[in-house]
Parts: sequence; C-alpha cells; structure tokens
Amino acid sequence: MLNIAVITSGYLPVPPTKGGAVENIIYNLVKKNEEYGKCFITVYSIEDEEHSSFKNAKIEYIKPSKLSKLLDKILYFCAKKIFRKKHLISYRYFFQRMEFYRKVGKEINKKDYDRIILENNVVMFESLKYKDNFKKYDNKIIYHAHNELAITLGNKKYLNKARKIIAVSDFITNKYKEYINSTKVEFETVHNRVDEKVFNKDLSIKEKNDLIKKLNINSQYPILLFAGRISEEKGILELLKALSILDTHEYNLLILGKPFYGTDVKDELEEKLQDLAKNIKGNIIFTGLINHNEMYKYYKMADLCILPSIWNEPCSLAIVESIVSKAALITTNTGGTPELVTKSTIMLDVDNIVNELKETLENLLNNKKELEELKQKTKKENFKFGSLDDYYFNFMKALE
Repeated sequence: MLNIAVITSGYLPVPPTKGGAVENIIYNLVKKNEEYGKCFITVYSIEDEEHSSFKNAKIEYIKPSKLSKLLDKILYFCAKKIFRKKHLISYRYFFQRMEFYRKVGKEINKKDYDRIILENNVVMFESLKYKDNFKKYDNKIIYHAHNELAITLGNKKYLNKARKIIAVSDFITNKYKEYINSTKVEFETVHNRVDEKVFNKDLSIKEKNDLIKKLNINSQYPILLFAGRISEEKGILELLKALSILDTHEYNLLILGKPFYGTDVKDELEEKLQDLAKNIKGNIIFTGLINHNEMYKYYKMADLCILPSIWNEPCSLAIVESIVSKAALITTNTGGTPELVTKSTIMLDVDNIVNELKETLENLLNNKKELEELKQKTKKENFKFGSLDDYYFNFMKALE
C-alpha cells in the first residue's frame, strides 16, 4: 500500500468547506480511497473550523501565524488600493502560503512517503527546499497540473525533478511537455470527474418550487445558468454584454459563485457585473456561493447552462457537472473543453463571443421547440470519461 502525501494550496481547506475545484477533487479521492483503500493519504491543509477524520486518510491541519495574517492584510490592501492590481488572490494569502509550505516541508522531512503530490502550483516546490527533501523524495514527486503555468517565483525549474506530471486534459499535458526539458519526467492525462451520485439526483417538484420562490424566479420564462468562479476568464462579462443587446426579456439568469470561492477577496468585476445587470431587460439573479451538495438542484432546474470561458479552459469542473447533470450546454472551443463535451453541446468561437452568444440565445429563447429538442437530446448523452470510481482507479494507476 502506497503512503501518499498531498500538498494543497495553503489557503482553501480540505474538505472543501469554503469551495475550490481542486479541493473538491482531492476530497473526492479521499472519499473513494475510504471505499477501496489502495493507499494511505495524508493531506496537508490550511487550518479550518471543521476537522474531519478518515480510516485510510489523515488531514494534517497547518495553522497560520498571526504575523503572516497581518502581513497578508497589508499586502492585499496595497495591491488593491494603492497599486490597483487585478488578480488580487495572488496577493491575499502570499505570506500565509509561504509559511504553510515551510511548515509542510518540515513535516514531510520527518516522514517517509512513497509519493508526494503537489496540487496545481509550482510554488509548492518551496516545501521540498527544506533540508534534503529533494534528495529524500527523489523519483517520488508527482505534480498534478490543473492549469497552465502562471506565477512561478523561480520554481519552474523544479518541474524537471518530478517523477511524473499528471494533467487534467491532453491540452494541459501538451503544454507541460513544452515546459519540461528533462527526458526522465513522465506524463499522463487523467481527466477531471465529479461525483455522479451527487449530480445524478432527481429534483422534486417541491424542491424546484421552493427554489423558484426563494430566488424570485419568473417560472413562466426559461432558466439560464452560469456556474463557477466569477472572474474575467470565465466569460461572465461577455455573457451579460450579450444579454444587454438581446431584445427579449423573457428569461431568468442565475449567476452561481463568487470571485474567489470562500475567501474574503472582493474585486471590481463583481461591482461591474452588478451595475451592468441593472440595465438588462431579463431577470438577473446573483446567488453567491452555493454548497457543493446543493449544486445539482440548480443544474436540474436550468433549461440551459452557459459557460462561455474566454481563456484556455484546462478541464472545467462546471462543464463536467453540467454534462453529468444532463443539462443543455453552451460553451466555447477553448483549451481542453473539446475533450469533454458531448455532441449536443453548442460550441462557440471566442473571437466573436458576444455576438455569437447573442445570436445563439436569441434563437433558442425565441424558439422554444428548438430549446426543448436540445434539452431532450442532451438527456440521452453521457459524460465520456466515466464515473468517479474510474477516476480514482486511473489516478491510483498513474501514481505507480
């Protein structure tokens, strides 16, 4: 039985009580490992109010110091108010994360793991700089790549020390093959999955009516759904711009999510979206962050999911969730998305996304028969990468 350590982001906890796509993926692996027990997993997570215990896993909670919290507040204030930085999450937990990786480095140095999994950020290699960790864990380091490389703080060179890079799509695998100049590093793609038992649930008439009442939805009109992190790259601004030039007002749009999940980070985009929504004819509803176990209700209720990412989407969990939920879907032909979608998915070109969204929505909203046919066609299709069980066994095999 492999003894595995998983190093997380350092600012969102596992279990994912404050959201987070990567944190959900880690938690799903832990839950499946409780069923099948092919390894023992130690997850290094930032401290959380809720602690969890498992048979085949252990969560090692790392508590940030008061000093790192204070320094982060100062850095965040300067980034937001003085320097007007855009990607504020990079500045909100910087000192906390550096402290987290130092503490994790000390902890893994005391242990003897068979594999060290770094989740989604090469800055996590900081934890391997402690003493002889690189030597101690030679040929045992797995980098789990969820995105293309962004800020590396000089850690990109350490990718060459990985035993294997497991990527969430062939698109990301190919990107990392371009970054790596070592012939010793292995590559493997394991596409993201979600818990089909959660998203295959049926929504009762009472549950739907309760949500309609709670959210002030006009039940006479179709329900459109945008789900995910509220950020520029997800295309939410382009969606609202398209709706602003749409003639019809006969629809509801539910916007599910927050800019940075369960953090206190706020940015100007939220305010911009709220202001834009005021001048749109349709019924625009911002729900905020929704509990993961409640998400299926919104997908089941939706007549149409719209996830118009304008960046190279690696392997969107929101897209996977919508497909597993059998929800009709409009998305864009970017990154790893073409690897995920089914035949009924409407794929749009990013270069002219506002007009394409406008024309597509105008057609579907003014042609209820066509929208209904799309919904029925979608219900007959399945997510091509199988179940969460398949994901677990494929990921375990990739660790060998």
